[in-house]
Amino acid sequence: MELVRTRAARLVGALLAAAWMGLSVAVTPAMGSGVSSIRVTIYTKSANPVVSGDVWTLYAAGKYSKVTIHGRVFGAPNAAEVELKALAFPFHSAPKTVAHKVLSGADKYSFKVTPSFATRYWVAVVSPGSKSPLTTSNKTTVYVAVRYFALNGATNCNTTGNRPVCHQIYELGFYAPARVLSREGHKHRYTYFGLALSPSKEPPPPKVLKLVKDFSYGSLVKVSSSEYKVSLHFSFEVGTDGYYFAFDVCTKNTESVDGIGLPGHHGCGGNQVSFNSKYLG
Repeated sequence: MELVRTRAARLVGALLAAAWMGLSVAVTPAMGSGVSSIRVTIYTKSANPVVSGDVWTLYAAGKYSKVTIHGRVFGAPNAAEVELKALAFPFHSAPKTVAHKVLSGADKYSFKVTPSFATRYWVAVVSPGSKSPLTTSNKTTVYVAVRYFALNGATNCNTTGNRPVCHQIYELGFYAPARVLSREGHKHRYTYFGLALSPSKEPPPPKVLKLVKDFSYGSLVKVSSSEYKVSLHFSFEVGTDGYYFAFDVCTKNTESVDGIGLPGHHGCGGNQVSFNSKYLG
């Protein structure tokens, strides 16, 4: 699943807390086949970092849930249209036309869509009144990751009586499509934690987060057909130092089973992960 990171640092009288979301652009080129005089390209991009060459979105995360499918058509006849075709996991149904545009010569096209599951996209160039496409692009797959997010949390280590041990309580939201919410929500959650200390100033973040097993989760609470929430409790010792702590939560990918997450293994369940990991699953 998608990695959601909460970073927090505290010096005396100062709190630094933020939810993390990677920013990047992914490009997947393809050249179509069909009528030899017509050429079509297709590219995909999202606001999330490319992982192992895969383009992906986050479920229910605003602009991070969207993917742009774009390209260019060369040599299309007048009044021809480009149609965006989509086939979602488990890829057994007939493809759907989810967007279209009238072309004019060497014309560009761009469509913005919000998949809920892993989805294959391609474009077809068609003439008015014709059922058979003049040409089609290659297919490209966009993946969808579920989302954990820190709804709220307590970072009160400077309050009188809370040092030298810092006690934290976070409420995490978990978002997934309704038909897989229970399956994804009840997966084992792997939790990673890192702590950096400094006696004189706010330290830089820890470079590595280690797998921990003594963090305590509350019971899952169903908020809606596509959202659970769960509380997370943990403690750590800071003494009188300034500190920077970070934790990550992930579940292992099962994309081939339910169409959620990225294909393959991406570090979730290992003994440690990098603070700068783009994705865990």
